[in-house]
Amino acid sequence: MKRKGIFSIFGICLLLAGCAMPTTVSDALLPTDIIVLPADPSLPAAKFLGWWFGQWDNTMDHYLIVKQVLDKQGDEVLAIYSWGRGFGNPPGYVGVRGVVKNNILTIRWSDRVVVYKMTRDGSLAATYSRGGGNFSSAVLRKVKVE
Repeated sequence: MKRKGIFSIFGICLLLAGCAMPTTVSDALLPTDIIVLPADPSLPAAKFLGWWFGQWDNTMDHYLIVKQVLDKQGDEVLAIYSWGRGFGNPPGYVGVRGVVKNNILTIRWSDRVVVYKMTRDGSLAATYSRGGGNFSSAVLRKVKVE
């Protein structure tokens, strides 16, 4: 039932505010006011813009939504890190900042470090660590939003 509630909120958001909704069904929690701002495609971070979806260790759903390139050099981003149920955790999300260098986006908050490497096929190879341990991996693919 919670899943229906979450998607009902997205439906209202779409009608009232023109927000995007992913076409992937997931129990990951997302805010209702997500807008991805375009950027100059020549900037290093521009290829990371948009909605990405995968699963940590094929278990816990994960969205990365890179919303905005923050600086003129094009290497800092504003993003949303979202997760579903898994590993004993309830779904949630957090707003984060990241840095892109050499086709790698690194996000740090609290004691967490998440690294997303752009691969040749356009997917993101991701690793997650917390407090120097709790290592997980995922492959994220860009998803359509409507």
